[in-house]
Amino acid sequence: MTGMSFIKGQATDRGPFHRLTEDQTKYWLLGGPLRARLVSNLLKHYSSGVYVCSATLYVIGHVDSRGAVTEAPPPFKTVERWHLANKPKPKECHCADFTDPENSGRPWRDRGLTEEHHPLCQYDPHVNITFQKASAPGALERLKQRPDAWIRTREEAREREGS
Repeated sequence: MTGMSFIKGQATDRGPFHRLTEDQTKYWLLGGPLRARLVSNLLKHYSSGVYVCSATLYVIGHVDSRGAVTEAPPPFKTVERWHLANKPKPKECHCADFTDPENSGRPWRDRGLTEEHHPLCQYDPHVNITFQKASAPGALERLKQRPDAWIRTREEAREREGS
């Protein structure tokens, strides 16, 4: 993806965005040699540069291809989990252990869809729509009648987005 610049506190383009752990976020904020190590490691994975996100998904800085760091000015932009470059792959994600009602309640991984997150996973871009419909009154009864309701809801959201 293309680079993003900070103009009046807002990021103007998309990532890649890399989320730091809580400890890494502390090291980033402390600066010095700890931040230098983080920058070095980030450049090994993102040679053309990367936007750095805190553990709470705020964009806190940018590392360019030469290793120069630009601090993001407040107000900090937030990103959604599905925009992260270092999000887990579907088969490595915790959602692989989620219940799959269409598959007799077995884990999602047993379905064999290794390239798809569970429809209610936080890393799926359509999770908000799917969750709203899944938590609506009467949704549990509809799920018992039609176990693939979550998957169908996600597919409908994808179709709307594509058109």
